[in-house]
Amino acid sequence: MIIYVDSSVLVTLIKRESTTASVISYLDDLLEDQHPLVAGQLVETELRRVASRFGIDQLAVLPVLERLNIVDHTPVDFRQAGLLQTRELGTLDALHLATAIRTQANSMMTFDTQLARACGTLGLPVLDIHRPRTRPNLGEFAR
Repeated sequence: MIIYVDSSVLVTLIKRESTTASVISYLDDLLEDQHPLVAGQLVETELRRVASRFGIDQLAVLPVLERLNIVDHTPVDFRQAGLLQTRELGTLDALHLATAIRTQANSMMTFDTQLARACGTLGLPVLDIHRPRTRPNLGEFAR
């Protein structure tokens, strides 16, 4: 199962938040079960901007990116993002969604409610990090 991971989830890995431990555990479980984690190249820019805004060392971004399958955004992604019939969806979220669809992601991980709603409209399931955890360790994403 291919999982597209949105920046709203990845930000918690560099900017510690109340959901950080749950995100780490969930992503570790997915990796352990050999589910590819995919994100568009845009996540690097988004993570680096968050790091800059909050005074986080840019080196904190690298371990997050290294554990993902980063894909380039194609001209088709940009076109499809512009054509998505979801009015409330912002430009960057539309680009993430179009890229997830092109990469044949089976589900999306996002904390963005508008993106989650758009995924639902298009039939792309959104994973819930608050599902019961089977392993308590913080593993790979905690390092």
